[in-house]
Amino acid sequence: MPRISPPSAGTASYHVQFSPSFHEAGEVLATFGPEGSFVTVAFADTGIEVSEVPDARGLLFLDAIAKLDPLGIPDAAPGGIDGITLECLIQESRDTRRFVAWSPGPEKEPRQHGFVVALLNLAMDVTREPETVRRLEQVFGYVRAGLPA
Repeated sequence: MPRISPPSAGTASYHVQFSPSFHEAGEVLATFGPEGSFVTVAFADTGIEVSEVPDARGLLFLDAIAKLDPLGIPDAAPGGIDGITLECLIQESRDTRRFVAWSPGPEKEPRQHGFVVALLNLAMDVTREPETVRRLEQVFGYVRAGLPA
């Protein structure tokens, strides 16, 4: 499994570990704190890419997440055979929320879907390594989000 280090104290973080049925497992972590804003992406069989998040892009992400009431996002129904398991962790100030989703769709699980898509879009916007981008594109297919513009 990937190996992203936890964020430092005083840092807001948004994390998803994903286990697709037919592709490599991976994770994305976005952190916002005194040391700056960063996205870290790792896949089970490749290295880790860390990218800085420009302030304007980070504010767009945080605004999208705030609209979801992130600390109240519920768990989804258990998984199936062909899809993706998503283990999500949100840490804001002293509050923490963990939830699990299985191939969330925008119709039935709009908050889980919105969280994962916002995090994936942020990662796609700031990562540069071709292999990282290719792998993230695969994950987009599992969450029925199409590819980012």
